[in-house]
Amino acid sequence: MNYSKVRPVVLLNGSSLNKGVIDKLQNYNTPVIVVDRKKNPSVIGDRHIRTDVIDFRNIIRKLNKFKVVRIKGCYTSSDIAVTSCNSINKYYDLGYTLERHIQNAISKAEMCTIWKTEGLLNRKSIVFSDLDLKIVKSYFKNKVIIKPDVSSSSRGITIIDDTENVDILQSAFEKAKRESKNDTVIIEEFVDGQEYTVEMLVDKNGSVSVYGISKKTHSTNAFKNRIATKLLYNPAEVSNVLYERISNYSRACFEALKIRNSFGHFEVIHRDNDTFSPIELGARSSGFIASHLIDYASGRNYLSDYFDILHGKEIVPRNYRTQMSSMYYFYDIPPAHEILHKANIMEFLPNTIFSSYNDRTFIEKGRNFKALNCDNERVGYEVLFGPSNILTLEVVNEAETRFLSKLLK
Repeated sequence: MNYSKVRPVVLLNGSSLNKGVIDKLQNYNTPVIVVDRKKNPSVIGDRHIRTDVIDFRNIIRKLNKFKVVRIKGCYTSSDIAVTSCNSINKYYDLGYTLERHIQNAISKAEMCTIWKTEGLLNRKSIVFSDLDLKIVKSYFKNKVIIKPDVSSSSRGITIIDDTENVDILQSAFEKAKRESKNDTVIIEEFVDGQEYTVEMLVDKNGSVSVYGISKKTHSTNAFKNRIATKLLYNPAEVSNVLYERISNYSRACFEALKIRNSFGHFEVIHRDNDTFSPIELGARSSGFIASHLIDYASGRNYLSDYFDILHGKEIVPRNYRTQMSSMYYFYDIPPAHEILHKANIMEFLPNTIFSSYNDRTFIEKGRNFKALNCDNERVGYEVLFGPSNILTLEVVNEAETRFLSKLLK
């Protein structure tokens, strides 16, 4: 292909979860260059650059070798590739974030410091390079969550009920430090409440639109961690008033980080006392969320709007919402149970709910599973769509119970 005459998309990370992004771009006849260090990544696109996604200088050298003079934009679903994505967009004279500000969306400690300064953080949070047991015991009296400062995919996270147990505390700290890219660990007060994710876009002026909000359900089969297994976008049970409150708070947290020309993937807890507590924000979106799930719930072409802002289009801040819902559903199989019969959840859902993508590879007779430690250990998924009054957590939970009963009994 003569790249001097086209505008390819540079996609950092050839994960199978980016198949929706590849399909969508290729449907619009947009060439896709996939960057992945694996010899045979799950998705390849029109061309594969075999190098690490964090090595943006080498990526640019390779693109120059292919005579790429213009790009539609760079996209990533990976937290560790956000800096590369931003640098590549900058190199090709597209919208980007200043380097000193992009770090605000990479370090959990940095974003918490900013949110605390802006009055947006309402939980105890301390950063450690080396564990100080005296400080931990004096500062935290109840349940805590320990996590790496710079990491991805929920790796290295542990929830601890008792900070008096030194061995458990030390082990969790070391686990988090091993996963942290900067050897820094955060220990925080564990906050109870309903968790949501919020998908946003910000333009060159800092204007933010909210494209979708998901109500999050966590695995009951995770090992001292919070692994999402259901993300219901545009849930009917979230009133317009609550939707507006979540949107406004999320927008304030995004604006505080001074990110520009970017996706914003925000995780937030609606606390039992009716306040909000931010978890973290990534300057990216993820695979099927960016390509399909948000489109259905918002009525917008989320990926296309992202590329438009890279090319200078300005956002009129608003909250998008339709009468349709979508769900990122991950199979959550109890550990130490052998699959006895072949089945999938679609057999038990109403026919007004459909799945556009799925992975049922491991849902097969004779297989068993272990407790989950991180997102990457989830065993399969469905990308679901349906009317908001039909695609509800109640309907999916009932279908899941019947599905598991057939699968395991």
